[in-house]
Amino acid sequence: PDKDAAVAAENAVAAAEAVLAAVEASNPDDDCKKVPPGERCASWRDALVAAQDALTKARSDLAAAQTRDALHEPTAEFSPDPLITGANGIAAMTVTVSDLYTGANTGGTGDAKVEFFITTVGPEIRAETLVITVLPQGAATEE
Repeated sequence: PDKDAAVAAENAVAAAEAVLAAVEASNPDDDCKKVPPGERCASWRDALVAAQDALTKARSDLAAAQTRDALHEPTAEFSPDPLITGANGIAAMTVTVSDLYTGANTGGTGDAKVEFFITTVGPEIRAETLVITVLPQGAATEE
């Protein structure tokens, strides 16, 4: 979730930059950038200040999201790869997961989790997809 929040914050910064550029491009008169501006520039100046404030907030939110995201580097793997069944259709598998976090630990947007989806391959063998979900200790449980 923290990675998703960081990506969303990057998109918010890009959107705020685009809005600011559009407001700057809509300058009705070169005199509007002078201080004090002419009367017809008041609404443009208000829009410019609002766009600058929005960009400042978006950059601040991005820094916070990137900081939370950088705290952890979750990894997940399984072995053997590929997973092949042996006698009686049984397969032994080892799952290794590390550095999962909870939103309570990071002040972030939620708990990290890893899901493994295991299914069969082959024209004659059909089985339900097995889903293994790994959550960190202290995470909110899913229903």
